This record gives sequence, structure tokens and C-alpha cells, in this order.
Amino acid sequence: MELTAVGACVHMQNEGAGMALYESTFVARPDLTPKEVDDLSASFEKLVKDEFKGKVVKKEYWGIRQLAYPINKQKRGHYFFLGIDAEGNVVKEIERKTNISEDIMRNLTVSVKNISNDASAILRQSDDDDRPARREHR
Repeated sequence: MELTAVGACVHMQNEGAGMALYESTFVARPDLTPKEVDDLSASFEKLVKDEFKGKVVKKEYWGIRQLAYPINKQKRGHYFFLGIDAEGNVVKEIERKTNISEDIMRNLTVSVKNISNDASAILRQSDDDDRPARREHR
């Protein structure tokens, strides 16, 4: 899978006029292949770069995860995350594209003050799951 944390991440508010930082999380259909999910992520990255002269400063693939509730009769979905440095109107276009796309089941974009270069909590949690179970003390 090509989606991993990449590039230098922004730690303070961008000084450029009209630029802002956003974190956008996407949930894609579970029947997509990893290549299709990577292509979907790349299309949003291209949208940010080409149409809004912004940049994606962080990119993560969180894997196929269980949903809290069914969406479109699906119980699982591919999760991926983009840290975006772009103009404010990029959010409207991302929402428009996700509403059009049949591959994206849900999307949430929030404005943030900074984007950390550390692994997200989801990735840290999955790393913790790989550790052997601790023994209980009685």
C-alpha cells in the first residue's frame, strides 16, 4: 500500500495570505482494491495541488476498519487521511467531489492550527495492538 505518512509536516500556522491547514479523513467502500484506494487518495491530492495551489503535507492509510454503524449497508471501510495546506475554498470542493463519488462513503474535514509530523493516534493504536498481551496479576 502506497499511502503512508510522507513529507515534512507543518507545525505552525502558514503565514501566506488565504492559506489554512485542514485535516481530512475519508472512508471508502470496502470492496475497493488497495490500488483503487491509492488512486482515490491521489485524485484528492491532485485536486489540492492543481486547482488550489495547495499541498498535502501528511498522508496516511489507516486500513480497513469496522464502522461504528452501517453506512450504505456496509459495516467496514477503507480509511485514509490527508493533512492539507490550502485555501479555504478547497473544503467546499472536497465536499462536492465526495458527494459525487460513489467510492467515498463519508468524509470529514476540520480546520486545525497545526499538523504534526508524528503518526496519528489511529496508527499509534494499531502499533500498540501488535505488542504481546500483558499478563494479569492476581
